[in-house]
Amino acid sequence: MRDDFSRYFIMASIQADDALKRAQYFLRLAEQSTTQEDRRSLAGAAVILAVAYFSQGVEFRLVQALANATAEDGRRPSEPELQRQLPGGLIARMRLLATFLGGSWLRLDETQPGTVRLISAIRLRNRLVHEAGEHVMGSPVDLDCSIVGSVLTLQISIPEDPWEKVSLELARFVVDASESYFEDLERIVQNESHRKSTFFRRIPHRS
Repeated sequence: MRDDFSRYFIMASIQADDALKRAQYFLRLAEQSTTQEDRRSLAGAAVILAVAYFSQGVEFRLVQALANATAEDGRRPSEPELQRQLPGGLIARMRLLATFLGGSWLRLDETQPGTVRLISAIRLRNRLVHEAGEHVMGSPVDLDCSIVGSVLTLQISIPEDPWEKVSLELARFVVDASESYFEDLERIVQNESHRKSTFFRRIPHRS
């Protein structure tokens, strides 16, 4: 009798590369820009798109690892069920991915310069996408205003502009790291390289 493959757990996914291609495109435009405002805007767009691509890659690998683990127990969860098991933040998912793929001996090394910079770029991306603003409401007494004659003075703190933190150098790093992070992870999990990892650290086994 022909096998109907019902005994097998199959997982397939296609990750669109449009985000990374567009990030590279905006980075090239930023490199050709002649004004600081244009460079920051285009480099910021490259950072946002590269982090989106990176986030999708982390999520896919985590869902795949969870699917493989549950399949070994004979379960066949749906993709939404697996996604609900993931932590909410990208940085937390990065930590979990290292442990899932490498076991107890592998950790995300948050002291490495590359990891520190990538996490900082992710947080900057969040500030760029959710740019903060100041809103005040109330009477002059509520807002601690000063009134001299017919002049009312209101002091409002101006929020820091996150776009001032964007640079061409940072955009180049994030676009590159959105792929090199996974290459580094695969090498260290497969033990294909003895050179020091850029983003991870091995935990010595205790005898």
